[in-house]
Amino acid sequence: MKKKNNKSFLFKSLPIIFGILEKISPKLSGRLALFLFMRPPRFKRPEREVSNYENSKKSFFQIDEYKVACYEWGEGPAIWIMHGWAGRASQFFAITEALVNSGYKVIGIDAPGHGDTNGTTSNVLLFERSLQELYKKYGKAYAFIGHSLGGATGFYALKNAIPFEKYISISAPIIPELILHESFDKIGAKQLTIDTMCDLIYKEIGTPFKKITASYWAEFAPAIPYLIIHDENDKEASIDHAKALNKLLPGSTLHITKELGHIRIIRNPEIVEEVVNFLNDDN
Repeated sequence: MKKKNNKSFLFKSLPIIFGILEKISPKLSGRLALFLFMRPPRFKRPEREVSNYENSKKSFFQIDEYKVACYEWGEGPAIWIMHGWAGRASQFFAITEALVNSGYKVIGIDAPGHGDTNGTTSNVLLFERSLQELYKKYGKAYAFIGHSLGGATGFYALKNAIPFEKYISISAPIIPELILHESFDKIGAKQLTIDTMCDLIYKEIGTPFKKITASYWAEFAPAIPYLIIHDENDKEASIDHAKALNKLLPGSTLHITKELGHIRIIRNPEIVEEVVNFLNDDN
C-alpha cells in the first residue's frame, strides 16, 4: 500500500486554510504566511552534485545557533557563490568546475536552514550575515555569483561594504510585490494575508519589506561590471525581475535565455561558458 505524503496533502490544503483564516482572523493568516515564508524545504543532494560536494574543502563557522557549512575549491582569485532558497552550494557544480579549471578559487556556503547547515528557518538577512562572515574569514573576493535569492542577497552585501570587482546575478527576484505574489499566489493566500505578514515583518525588524529586497539595495550598487542572466519563462521568478534589475544598473549586461527555467540555468553549458568569459574579460 502506497504511503500518503502528508506534506503534499498539507500543501494542497493551504488555499482552504488561508481562505478560512482570512475570514476569521487575518492576524493568524499573516502569522501562518510568515511561518511558511521563513521555512525553506530541504532537498536531498542529487547524484550529479555528489562529486563536487566530496571534492570540496569543508569547514564551518558559527552564526547564532547556526553552524554554517563552508566549501572551497581550487586556487587563485576568489569567486564567491551563493545559492538560492531551498538550494545549496553544490548546485553550482558545473560553474565551480569550469572556474577551477580556469584558475579561480571558488568559495561557497550552505545558508542557515539549507544543505549541511543546521536550522529549520532562514531569511535574506541570515543569507547576508553569512556573507559578512565569509568576508571576515577570507577577505575581499574578485567576484560574486548568486542564484535566485543568492543573487539578490549579494546586493545587500554590496550595500554593507563588501567589495566585489564583478557581479553575476542569475534568476534573482528583486521586485517586492512580485516576490510576495510569486510566493503566496500558488498557496492561495490573498492580499490581506500578504499585507498582514508585511506588518509583522515591520514590527519584527523595524524595516518595511520593500527595503529588504534587491530593488532597494541595487540603488546603492557601485559602478562595476554586472551580468544578469534570467530565463524568459522562469516559473519561480518572473523575467520582469531581471528587466527591472537591468534598468537599476546602468551598463549592466542582460542575457535572457529560453527553456532553461529557474534551476537548470546554472548548469547549462552555454551559461557556464558565458560566466567564465565574463569573469576572464579584462574590460
